[in-house]
Amino acid sequence: MKTFIVNILLLLIPICGFSQMENIHFAYEDIKLGQVFNDLQERYDVQFSYSSNFIPIDKKVSAQVNGISLPDALDELFTETQIVYKIIKDNKVLLKVDPDKSLNSLPLPRAIIAAGKPRKKTFKKSRKQKKLETEKKLKRKAPKIDAIHIPKPKEIKTSGKQCIPTFELERLTRMDSSMHKREMTQLSILPNISTNSNDAYATTHKVSANIFLGINGGVSGVEIGGIGNIVIKDVKGFQFAGVFNQVKGNVQGTQISGGINYNKLNTRGIQIAGLANVNSQANAIQSAGLFNYVSGQFSGIQIAGLANIVRGKATALQIAGLSNFNQHNAQTQIAGFLNRAQYVKKSQISGFLNIAKKIEGNQIGLVNYCNSIDGSTYGLINIVKNGYNVIELSGNLVLENGLAFKMGSKGFYNIFQVNKSYRNAWGLGYGLGTTIDLPKQLSSHAEVLLVHINENTFWTKPLNLMLQTRYHIDYRLHKKWHLFFGPNISLLTSKIKNTEGNLIGSTLPVYHFINKNTDNLNMKMWAGFNAGVRYRL
Repeated sequence: MKTFIVNILLLLIPICGFSQMENIHFAYEDIKLGQVFNDLQERYDVQFSYSSNFIPIDKKVSAQVNGISLPDALDELFTETQIVYKIIKDNKVLLKVDPDKSLNSLPLPRAIIAAGKPRKKTFKKSRKQKKLETEKKLKRKAPKIDAIHIPKPKEIKTSGKQCIPTFELERLTRMDSSMHKREMTQLSILPNISTNSNDAYATTHKVSANIFLGINGGVSGVEIGGIGNIVIKDVKGFQFAGVFNQVKGNVQGTQISGGINYNKLNTRGIQIAGLANVNSQANAIQSAGLFNYVSGQFSGIQIAGLANIVRGKATALQIAGLSNFNQHNAQTQIAGFLNRAQYVKKSQISGFLNIAKKIEGNQIGLVNYCNSIDGSTYGLINIVKNGYNVIELSGNLVLENGLAFKMGSKGFYNIFQVNKSYRNAWGLGYGLGTTIDLPKQLSSHAEVLLVHINENTFWTKPLNLMLQTRYHIDYRLHKKWHLFFGPNISLLTSKIKNTEGNLIGSTLPVYHFINKNTDNLNMKMWAGFNAGVRYRL
């Protein structure tokens, strides 16, 4: 009896193991393969054998099966990977990566062992793979239909948000051209009192005469108005008005008015106005009693009694009695008081102030300011932000201590200097200089300086002025530190008298090779040297 029971149990063990391998359930959503293997090994009598160097255990997979066999479950699990497997004795699953396996491929061959006995190698397809195969077959059977490409009509952007297709714009243009008439002449007293009052707005005339004021569709020839001319479209030719010309289109030719020429679009030719010329863009010669104004780009020549203003790029010669103002670039500016631009291609010349960011040429004025310059600034005060700016400590035989500030460009810089002597004297001076770079960290400096010398008092009222010319050789110790040394020649003219009223001149020079009195003026001349240190800002 006992032997019978034992035999029954031995038969049930493989049957239970086989039924467990035929009833696999799992649902994984973005779970790492390593965690999936651990979960299956804990829940089922299965063991995975693999190398973590080849099997991507950190790869996340998603799969779901209900009550299917182990091989079918593994097929579903490895569908989106290049992992292949083989089931051997004792439900041990060998895993490896097959580079030739494509994703969503057909099932791979496998050997299934159930109930402790090997089974024949079989090929099975998962439900997902069967569905993919069916879809591929249907696609192969479906007839191919070439796609018909219908191009979209090109669109032209208008000033608003709407767009007009090209073919519609061309149609409207043809309609407008066909509706616009051309006539030889017209005569008007006022806009509605003319020989062509009904169609004046839509007619281009070759000859137009307006006794007081007239409105035309366009002019292709000559138009003369006693007070004003108003044109809806373009003007080609000659236009004259006693007070104003107003053109809403383009102008090509010559415009003359006693007051204002106003053109809404582009102007090419000559404009002369007693007060002002106003344009959107212009390539012209403009002359105005007060000002010329261009809101866009301008090229040509502008001459104004008061001001020239260009808000766009200007490739032009601008001459104004007061000021030239360019919001962007300029070519050459000449003004009685002020020139201002962002970038100047050639030069700025003014009676007082020039302002720019970048200068390729030169600045000439009483005060010049710019960020950088390729040429030179010539003026009483030159400020170049990225130019030649130096603080200098120096000394010589007459004025032993000196402090100077130099600013401008290398080609031309200003010198502001204070000197102090141990013999109860001090000096205040202004000068000009230029420098040339030499090889091997050397540079040469030529300078001229005027110094008012005060002796035995805070401020000497009589003339006591020293003119000094000097030449230095500069050696660069560091990027900012320089040493210099060089000769100088000084001429001191003085009207200082002694207590008895006799002309004696300055007593400051310790030696001199010229000492001469002429016409109540004493002159002393001597030679010496200057030496010191500079710091480049």
